[in-house]
Amino acid sequence: MPRETKEQKQLRWAAEEHAALVAKQNFKMTMPAKLAELRKLAPDAGVNVRIDLTETGPIVEFTRWNHDNRGNDFEETITYDTEQWEVESIERRLHEFREEINSRIRRRGVAEDTWARLTAEEKAAVKEFIIHLM
Repeated sequence: MPRETKEQKQLRWAAEEHAALVAKQNFKMTMPAKLAELRKLAPDAGVNVRIDLTETGPIVEFTRWNHDNRGNDFEETITYDTEQWEVESIERRLHEFREEINSRIRRRGVAEDTWARLTAEEKAAVKEFIIHLM
């Protein structure tokens, strides 16, 4: 395979830059719909949303404070100029938070069903030694 000349390399780079620019512009065109989608997803994930309107467009701030010392605090801000990978990261975290909430709901149901099947003596034993189960 012959080596690429300097001119060919410059043409290839220019084409790659143009393709990247077109992809970025196409992504920016989808940002209003994406912001609305993330805003609707946030409450189900236990995330607060604050929207500030500026002359350059909205600034959407997502916050979630968890006081369980597991490092799940979440504070992100996105605008129309946010990179695609950042938006995808936020969307992924929102889905993770929503799945965590749904898992807790399912586990609580299992715990309530299990508790209902226990005898009075078993319930007393669990209450007495609950600290040892942790």
